Amino acid sequence: KSVGEVMAIGRTFEESLQKALRMTDPIIEGFEPNEFVAETEDDLVRSLAVASDTRIYAIAEALKRGWTVDRIHQLTSIDPWFLWKLKRISDMRAILSEYSKDTLPAATLLQAKKSGFSDRQLGLLVGSPELDIRAL
Repeated sequence: KSVGEVMAIGRTFEESLQKALRMTDPIIEGFEPNEFVAETEDDLVRSLAVASDTRIYAIAEALKRGWTVDRIHQLTSIDPWFLWKLKRISDMRAILSEYSKDTLPAATLLQAKKSGFSDRQLGLLVGSPELDIRAL
């Protein structure tokens, strides 16, 4: 399968990665499990062990399930530096999902934007329309 390439410019790795992922497909919101489905832990292990165009989403799923960077590194052989950056995005996503638009602290919103979260992605996480997030 030809996967092509994307280019994204940002001030941080996290921001650039999230922008690049959104460019790959209109339904992709960023570094999230998205449509990735691993019903069992064995399915997830297999998806992590084999390089593919969906492995990044398998990593997102593993982080969402609480897997350690070391465990993911052992399965993927991806440099831990990159995995720690992906974990930061995953952790920010978990933090954001605890808030609503009205309770979201300005500092958390700023950090999320620096991590490449789009207004639409933020809206989905806090349960508000994209335009309401943009108005913050």
